[in-house]
Amino acid sequence: MNINGSTTVYGVIGHPIRHTLSPLIHNSLAQLTGAELVYAAFEIQSEAEVEQAVKGAFALGIGGLNVTVPYKKAVFSALSEIDPVAEGIGAVNTLVRTDSGYKGYNTDYLGLRRALESKGVTLTAQDAVVVGAGGAGRAAAFMYASACVQEYRKDRVLWILNRTAEKASALADDVRRQFPQMQIRTAALSDAGTISGEGLLAIQCT
Repeated sequence: MNINGSTTVYGVIGHPIRHTLSPLIHNSLAQLTGAELVYAAFEIQSEAEVEQAVKGAFALGIGGLNVTVPYKKAVFSALSEIDPVAEGIGAVNTLVRTDSGYKGYNTDYLGLRRALESKGVTLTAQDAVVVGAGGAGRAAAFMYASACVQEYRKDRVLWILNRTAEKASALADDVRRQFPQMQIRTAALSDAGTISGEGLLAIQCT
């Protein structure tokens, strides 16, 4: 790799982070494609240091950052802007540099959508059931709702099941705020047998 004074630095922040394979992956891709960048892992010891670290990274000219556990929510206060879907999901994992600071995105839901579509799944061809209302469940629910709204499929229904029905309802409210057109129903996981319909798209997120 040709590293010099004009090489752009990127990286990932988290704790713990030293075990990550991200530098190996991104630096190998940079070498293969000829991209003039280097990717490193940055350990932030506590949530209290996240805002200072991110703003310091911006001041140093770092081109962008990935964010992993446990700082996907804590990083919000350090950002100049947050993508609305990422804000709804409640987690940011990608920071893109802008003129005024970093803008936060969540790529989990985009990655899930592309993975399903690469297997020939037409997301909006059927109603969906998301099992679980944690971080992965939030990404899956927002992914399906955004696909339906983009394709004007107001007839589609999103079911959210969770061990505690209250948490499923809270996630449904968050999705509705972002996508008010979406039909969403919730139930406790123990009531899964009451869901009617055929050919449902089920996404297991527990």
